Order: sequence, then structure tokens, then C-alpha cells
Amino acid sequence: MTSDATNALTIKLLETNSYFGMEPSQVKILKQEKVACLADNDARLALDPNDKYKIQTKPHGHGDVHSLLYSSGLLKQWYACWLRNWVYYFP
Repeated sequence: MTSDATNALTIKLLETNSYFGMEPSQVKILKQEKVACLADNDARLALDPNDKYKIQTKPHGHGDVHSLLYSSGLLKQWYACWLRNWVYYFP
């Protein structure tokens, strides 16, 4: 799972290192979307310090992995072929 900040660097790292011995088809990269940031425990939205009309955003985080696996169709693909017994997740 990557974000806007890490996606290109992750792909470059994998390609530079020949996917660390795996076939490229064995590696599935899912890029998470951004969500609004909260500024405090009262759930006030965090505003951009340079633009008070712009809400700060950040990657959703580790909880996003389950919805990404589902929405990307990867779970359905794995279930259909029954070739996967294990999933390794590197946060």
C-alpha cells in the first residue's frame, strides 16, 4: 500500500532491485487516497496554514488496506483462483 508521497519511490525501489527476486506480477501495489486531517480531539478540520480555505489532507493509513483490497478487485481475483494461502503486508 502506497500513497502519493511514496508510490513512485516504491516502484523505483522494486524495479531497481529486480523486485527482490519476485516476479513483478507477484507484487500488487495499491495506492491509498487522502482524507481530511483533524486538528484536535474535538475533530476540528486542520486548515492549510497558507490558505485558510483549504483543508489539509493525508493518506488514510493502515485501516485503508481492507477497503483497498476489496475496491481494487484483488480479493475477488485471489478468491476466484484460490492460489493464495498467505498475504504478506508490509506497512
